[in-house]
Amino acid sequence: MKKRISKIIGFLSENMAVVYFLIVLCFALIFFPNFANANNIRALIRQAPVPIVRGLAVSFILILGNVDLSLGYIVGFISVTQGMMLDAGMNPAVVILIGLAIGALFGLFNGSLVCLLKVPSFIVTLGSGYIFYGLALIISNGMQYNHLNADYRAFGVTKLFGYQLMIFYAIALVFIVWWVYHKTIFGRTLISTGLNRRAASMSGLKTKTALVASFTIAGVLSALASILLTIRSNAAQTSLGGLGDFTFEGVTACVLGGTSLNGGKVKVFGIFLAALTIMIIENLITIMKVNRYFYQPVLGVIILMAVLIDSIKSKRSHG
Repeated sequence: MKKRISKIIGFLSENMAVVYFLIVLCFALIFFPNFANANNIRALIRQAPVPIVRGLAVSFILILGNVDLSLGYIVGFISVTQGMMLDAGMNPAVVILIGLAIGALFGLFNGSLVCLLKVPSFIVTLGSGYIFYGLALIISNGMQYNHLNADYRAFGVTKLFGYQLMIFYAIALVFIVWWVYHKTIFGRTLISTGLNRRAASMSGLKTKTALVASFTIAGVLSALASILLTIRSNAAQTSLGGLGDFTFEGVTACVLGGTSLNGGKVKVFGIFLAALTIMIIENLITIMKVNRYFYQPVLGVIILMAVLIDSIKSKRSHG
């Protein structure tokens, strides 16, 4: 019995995202009867895909100890260009593929600059983010596109077993990303490089390729988040990704889920649970009819607590 309890405690200490999720969920169920309302649960499920995909995108940046401040601007650029292409009568499937390709190109651009210039990634992506945002404003003239093509929206809102397809995309991505990190040479290269780049390079791993690829994948996943968000809101605009908030909220989900800011450690299922935890907190703020702006300081407190706990655990493991 003692061994079983010890194993459970050990599992929970290594997977704090489970603890956070259960605490917040129990709090919501006990103190807010309206939370378990069927309509509220369905609304949460509809909103879940974007936070999940966002967290997965940011994880490919954090795994190497980098920061990408341009992801929210990539989301805005792709959203508005999706609206422009649909407005021009382009095939919805082609529009989606072009959006993903743009995300890959922007990510490749960021990764290549970080690799070539050898300067901190947050400096490079701060500049590139404003470039992407400026280009989006120029080509769209600040316009917003509403009432998007029905076939385009069907990519995400078509229902399967009573739920929109986009939630199935997000869940499938969780398993795919887990497999990439833990079952492929590329994933092991990312983790090894994040732990010790010099040692990984000396052992023959392609650390530069991993760096560029991590930014590229983050760009593709951000593009997918943009497409899903555009479909969900039925509007295409440059500010749809929340600009800088996209990265911040993605980092929050990653750190709360057990991913290290220093690189080399990622917990994919932790990110999934953390994204749901943050969504529940946001939902409770709405239910309590508290000022919407309280959401940001709450997120700030969450990430500080998660970083503090991660720091304490790291010191104990090295002590």
